[in-house]
Amino acid sequence: MHKHKLGIFSIIQFFMFLFCFCAGAWAGNSARVLVIPFNINAAKDLSFMQRGVMAMLTTRLTQTGKVDVISLDESTRAGKAAAESMNIDRAISAGKRHKADYVIFGSITVLGDHIDTNAIMVDISQEKPVLAFNRFGQSQSDLFDHITLLATQINEEVFGHKTLTKQEPPQGEAKVGIDTQTNKIKPPEPAGATEPSPTIPVPMAESGLASWASKNFKVRIIGVAVGDLDGDGWNETVFASESKVHIYRHSGEQFAKLGEITNSAQERIIGIDVADINNNGRAEVFVTNFPKKSGRLQSFVLEWDGSGFRKIVDRLNWYFRVMDVPERGHVLLGQRWAGPKAIFSGGVYGMKWSNGQYEPREELKLPRGVNIYSFIFGDALNVGQQNLVLFTSLDYVRVLNSNGEEEWISGEKYGTSTIYLEFPSEDTTFGDTKVMDRIYLTQRIFVADLNKNGKSEIILVKNLGSTRLFTRARSFSGGYVEGLEWDGKEFKSVWKSKEFTSGYINDYTIADFNNDGRADELVLAVVGKTSSFLGGRKSYIYTQRLDQ
Repeated sequence: MHKHKLGIFSIIQFFMFLFCFCAGAWAGNSARVLVIPFNINAAKDLSFMQRGVMAMLTTRLTQTGKVDVISLDESTRAGKAAAESMNIDRAISAGKRHKADYVIFGSITVLGDHIDTNAIMVDISQEKPVLAFNRFGQSQSDLFDHITLLATQINEEVFGHKTLTKQEPPQGEAKVGIDTQTNKIKPPEPAGATEPSPTIPVPMAESGLASWASKNFKVRIIGVAVGDLDGDGWNETVFASESKVHIYRHSGEQFAKLGEITNSAQERIIGIDVADINNNGRAEVFVTNFPKKSGRLQSFVLEWDGSGFRKIVDRLNWYFRVMDVPERGHVLLGQRWAGPKAIFSGGVYGMKWSNGQYEPREELKLPRGVNIYSFIFGDALNVGQQNLVLFTSLDYVRVLNSNGEEEWISGEKYGTSTIYLEFPSEDTTFGDTKVMDRIYLTQRIFVADLNKNGKSEIILVKNLGSTRLFTRARSFSGGYVEGLEWDGKEFKSVWKSKEFTSGYINDYTIADFNNDGRADELVLAVVGKTSSFLGGRKSYIYTQRLDQ
């Protein structure tokens, strides 16, 4: 106990020493950096940390004639208000008021001896983040290493100034809790290694592109989505196996478990999506759920309520899909199930939150036979008009122009998956038992400029070596994601993701997975091969950037 108090006292003395002797600002053409007082979330008054962080960033960032650091006084009413309510938009406004080129703000969460440091640096001229930082520590003294590393990353990655050393505190496996000060999902606290094991950076890259992978999960991942579930500005990753919803967050090189919701053994999850449709600042998790014996869907929606994830609606007879629609952002689509003879009943509707429910509003105008999983709208032809891109019943890709006329159809199949709907066959039996028929669902289509060349691509999964076992089960030998770009006559491949030869892709999305605030990544749910047909299941999350 005495040793612990002595350590904290030493830290206070050190921070106060820095605060009293910090470097002054310099005039001239140097970059002006505004440092907002970091918000401190702790059970007791730790304002010395706030002062120490301000002083450390000032001394470590100030460079005569190059970088000029200015800071709000954390003891003033304006400083306290900024610390407690700062976000990216407010940082941009503060930067403009103080004629700053960059703004740094963040938070420090202390629970017992554990400490979590978060920071964002915003470029005012570009009005967007240029650096996002997050580190976990096993003692409060780790804050010194965190701020040193933050300053090092800013100097090297933002200003291009090399430093002599770059020390990074060790990262461990983590468990989740709740930040009682904010009711946000509390970042993980270091602990012993558990299953699944911590993630590792992947050194290999396809064509020099940055990539990363988690270690294996002992499940078959069927869907993945990314969004801000607790409204704190940091994205969480949600993936689903057939019986569970798994919630994680990537930060630093850590993929930390935040929660897990177990589904009934008599039900099977077939899809998962994330978006803030009820506009409360927290993204909902939409789970399309298919009971094994029931004649209808029983989908449900999860939301973080400040203390955990709960179902806000349940037993809905709707397939869900979240789509990024131009000029509207994330839109929730729904389509009804009406039994084996009407797998996709009626049209596809835009869904709205109303009266405590998700209700259908406008029906989308789609060709006959197109279901909720088989299309996307986007400027695929790069002419400033929205095109309909869709899968045919045989998994070929069609592109319709703004007049609804076919502009192109692929010569290869895309979008195949192992996700299926299953129901008793009308005409095939085995003894007295009806054989189960399967309808396989297609994967997502995106239209986006992922390689940042100024032109949109159609982005598609290409799983390889499709085989059918016992005429109904489907298997693949490998796969990759491909970007197709219109050259005026047809679509040509302009990039490919890493090709997987020991697994296939079951779902993917495009999002800022690693919370760096820079560019979106491809986020893939990869199902690995097993040594035998009855071998154990394994899957992992793989991400790749294509803008480098």
